[in-house]
Amino acid sequence: DVALLKLRLPPGVKLKAVEFAQDDDLLLGETVLALGNPFGLGGTVTRGILSSKNRRPAVDDVPLSYQDWLQTDAAINPGNSGGPLINLEGKLIGLNVAVYKEGQGIGFAIPVKQVTEALSQFYTPEVSNAMWFGARVKESGDSLVINSVQPRSPAALAGLEEGQVVLEIDGTRPRRLIEFNELLCAARDAKPVLKVKSGTTTRGIQVSMIPFADLISSKLGMSIMFLGAEGDPRQGVQTPQGLYITEVEPNGPADAANLRKGALLAGVGDKQARDLLTVASALSATRAGDALRLTVVEQERVGAGFLRYQQRAVTLTVR
Repeated sequence: DVALLKLRLPPGVKLKAVEFAQDDDLLLGETVLALGNPFGLGGTVTRGILSSKNRRPAVDDVPLSYQDWLQTDAAINPGNSGGPLINLEGKLIGLNVAVYKEGQGIGFAIPVKQVTEALSQFYTPEVSNAMWFGARVKESGDSLVINSVQPRSPAALAGLEEGQVVLEIDGTRPRRLIEFNELLCAARDAKPVLKVKSGTTTRGIQVSMIPFADLISSKLGMSIMFLGAEGDPRQGVQTPQGLYITEVEPNGPADAANLRKGALLAGVGDKQARDLLTVASALSATRAGDALRLTVVEQERVGAGFLRYQQRAVTLTVR
């Protein structure tokens, strides 16, 4: 229910962003407003109270597997989904998402805490720049706080820890999550220096981010790249789009598993290999000596002018 959109506006036109409330700035019984476009009527505002901060509505007598939702009696109808639920200060506390079909005055919203967590996953060097950083940051009021650190990641090895407040990146103070990510990605040699504060202690930490291509090569001994539906012109044939093995290091893990240049990488572990991020994420959780299962699709020429595609699973030993 949460997507990231990029808006292109005419020159000189600016939009004012809604301010997010603190994750836990919720009071049962407080007045809330639901904004949206119900039934296509146009901008509509309804008023209600906050009834619950951790509701788990049931569907067909089976509890939903979602995290806790907000419940309100502010009228929510088709067309309200995705619209903001705000408090009387005009701050976002949730995103309207559903109503309880068996009754009236029972609507649900995704809490702002889950929205900020989603944003912390969108705005990362991993997603925007194919670089392994290994930490997630969230906005907390006027501060940026380290929300989580992946074990054995560049961030963890450098000394970043959950709860630290980010004060500067290479001498510049990032004021919002977007600016934080931009400063990380712009760091010289992919080695940003973060000034962080923990309690009363302030120190500088340099993080050596790792390009996905280097991570994959160092652990698997091969290179991969995404090819579109037109395929690789070097092969002289049209191939399905996806991740293809472009180089195999002699005597490396991929070579030992008999993987060859030109094969399509279809899966990593139990996940479909849709992009470099999927592959890098799987590799980032491995240690040297771990076994990693890959699914590949290989092409074989059969007779004159015919190709046959075969899928097989291989297990590599990660370096």
